[in-house]
Amino acid sequence: TLAGWTVKNIEIVGLSGETRDRLLASLPVKAGSKLAEGSVDAIAAALKKFDVHLTFTVTVGASGEAVIHISRPKM
Repeated sequence: TLAGWTVKNIEIVGLSGETRDRLLASLPVKAGSKLAEGSVDAIAAALKKFDVHLTFTVTVGASGEAVIHISRPKM
């Protein structure tokens, strides 16, 4: 489980400008916040609602911090 990990950064590839900002605003987690039970499911739901083509992964470091990577597959 990722509960308790602090979100160090949210990296978005394939979106820029206003679209990127709208996506960040729509996410249930922000940089600096702690992940809770259900956070991954909430992120997945928010991305699906925003754009069904977006995918994400979460990587965790030894320091207790997580990075969320969001991307749009090249079509």
